[in-house]
Amino acid sequence: MTDQDPFEDNAAACFGEAEGGEIIDCVVDGVFTAGPSGTVIGLLMGAFLVGSLYIAGDGDIVVPAVVSILVGSAMVPLLPAQMVSMAYALVVVGIASAMMVVARRYVLRGGF
Repeated sequence: MTDQDPFEDNAAACFGEAEGGEIIDCVVDGVFTAGPSGTVIGLLMGAFLVGSLYIAGDGDIVVPAVVSILVGSAMVPLLPAQMVSMAYALVVVGIASAMMVVARRYVLRGGF
């Protein structure tokens, strides 16, 4: 018989050795290792946000682009480290939408 810690090399090791707020990290880490990554979830959230605001804004994509950039930027310092990529993906969707607005307004139409 060995004198090992019962939590060593076990899935419950994170919970057994965690103190206070580290338990949340154990739960969140387990969720994202089992399912889709934070980046994929962020892209889906960004697409849903831009799409719904685009429909509500009668086809104007300026407001969804700005809102997604602002919301994603505000989420970066608020989220745990495992989910920061989700906020960055939201910012990327907003920047891509803003680049589409600029391209449509100034390049494709040719007017200033």
